[in-house]
Amino acid sequence: MFKPVLQAVQMFIKGATGKDRQAKQHLSEHLLTLQVAYDQLQQQHDSLQQQHSHLQQQYDRLQQSKGELSDRLKRNKLDLDEFIDVADTDAKALSLEIEDLQQRLHKSESEKELLQDDNGVLIGKVAFLKNKLGLSAYQDATDSDPAPLADREKQPLNISTEPDLAEPVDLSNISLALIGGHETTYREVEKALKQYGLKRCVHVPPHSVASSDRSRIKDKISNCDLIITITSYVDHSVSGCVKSLKDAQMLAGECIRVSCHGKSGLVREVLHYFSGTLQSS
Repeated sequence: MFKPVLQAVQMFIKGATGKDRQAKQHLSEHLLTLQVAYDQLQQQHDSLQQQHSHLQQQYDRLQQSKGELSDRLKRNKLDLDEFIDVADTDAKALSLEIEDLQQRLHKSESEKELLQDDNGVLIGKVAFLKNKLGLSAYQDATDSDPAPLADREKQPLNISTEPDLAEPVDLSNISLALIGGHETTYREVEKALKQYGLKRCVHVPPHSVASSDRSRIKDKISNCDLIITITSYVDHSVSGCVKSLKDAQMLAGECIRVSCHGKSGLVREVLHYFSGTLQSS
């Protein structure tokens, strides 16, 4: 009952003493400080709001750009797929053209080989007929020439390094192998025998690592019709390799050994060999 009265008295005493005024002043100062802080916070809020709005605009632009980029990527993908399909079609067509060209090239090479073989046969036949006609003309001239032998001996002679044969030799289907001998001699022999239609001539050098390889020599000479070893111009290992191949029955043709190593002697040996072979057959 006395408590409310006491509180009123205390308030009256505080108001009388000026304590209430000091508290109000203190509260006013604190309120002013809070007002300043509030204003600062409000400014910061407005600034953050502006930044948020700016970021939102950037986000919206990025979203729009993302959509446009996605559309472009889809269009590019469709264009790329179409381009790949066209490229695949062109590649398949090109592959077919290449296969066709390869087949045509292979056919052309086969036809070329056939033509070369036919050419070799024709050359041999022409050489055979020329030699036969030459021999017949010589015999006719001899039979009809009334001049004495002494007078005919005074006439100039057509000297040849090739042997006199009863019948011309046709080498159009013959393959020859020369074992040893100089490279120049090989070329001269090949050139001379080509006049008789020689189909093929191979050479195994007299001194070389490659020429003493058994497998390489076999690949070169295994299908030759005649194999001539030049004993005076060949390494022993090479001639021994040829002999071992012959003993093993790995060579299709006949093997002969000659001591001559010049063009005329080798040509004479070949023509004599095939002249006798053709006559016996």
